Amino acid sequence: MTDTGQPMENPGEGSGHQSEQVRVQHLSARVPERVSRGAFSTGAIVMTGGTEFIVDFIQNLGTPPSVAARVIMPHACLPQFIEALRKNLDIYRQRFGEPPVLPRAALPARHPSAQEIYDELKLPDDLLSGAYANGVMIGHTGSEFKFDFLTNLFPTSAVSARVFLSVPQVPRLLDSLQNTYKQFQQRVQQKRPPGQFPGQFPGQSPGQSPGQSPGQSPGQSPGQSPGQSPGQSPGQFPGQSPGQFPGQSPGQFPGQSPGQSPGQSPGQSPGQSPPNPPDPPPPEPPEGSGGMV
Repeated sequence: MTDTGQPMENPGEGSGHQSEQVRVQHLSARVPERVSRGAFSTGAIVMTGGTEFIVDFIQNLGTPPSVAARVIMPHACLPQFIEALRKNLDIYRQRFGEPPVLPRAALPARHPSAQEIYDELKLPDDLLSGAYANGVMIGHTGSEFKFDFLTNLFPTSAVSARVFLSVPQVPRLLDSLQNTYKQFQQRVQQKRPPGQFPGQFPGQSPGQSPGQSPGQSPGQSPGQSPGQSPGQSPGQFPGQSPGQFPGQSPGQFPGQSPGQSPGQSPGQSPGQSPPNPPDPPPPEPPEGSGGMV
């Protein structure tokens, strides 16, 4: 979201006389010819969808009233739009004073439903799908506000819809946006299980990272026992090499006594040659060859 910058002092005014100017943050956004002229609106209807907000800008100058522009904005972008519009209204007040207040029409005895409202509106076919926007640039003069809704997509940002509102209509638009977003937050809170924090998945404990098993310490691999070092096999003691038996020194072969060199017989002193093997017994005489010749 982008809005006009903070007001700055005008150095061209005489001493003791100061005025406010608006420094606009310039962005590079392509303006297609079909949206460059924009659409003038006298009001807006804000609705909530499953994954987006729909802002229908209404033109109530003829009969029947019609939708002049439809903007589709993701849920995450609406609070940024609200904040940008609030800042721009504050800057307007600093430069021109309070916006004029329109007279309020008498409230109907029964609030019409959305279907009844749209039955009375003309919605052109080319506006049914609306214009997607994930950003907005807001500018104003003393009599109107200009909204350039943007698609900030690679490789070039572009203006997807341009809408003009008279200054008295802008506070009403801000109130409608704020009320719609507040109702949206209340519905999200009602659907969230009790005790679940924002961004927390169902069944996830507070402070538990996504994918982390219950009772698993932070940084602990799945299936790793508490206190077990990373890369340590189950049942392996700290400092023990993989495949090493408990109590076995590093480099010691299975069945070898501590301090015993490889190839050394049990009970043999270090440096002592291994004992000579005993002489083989004499061969037995063949069977049946006894006696003297």
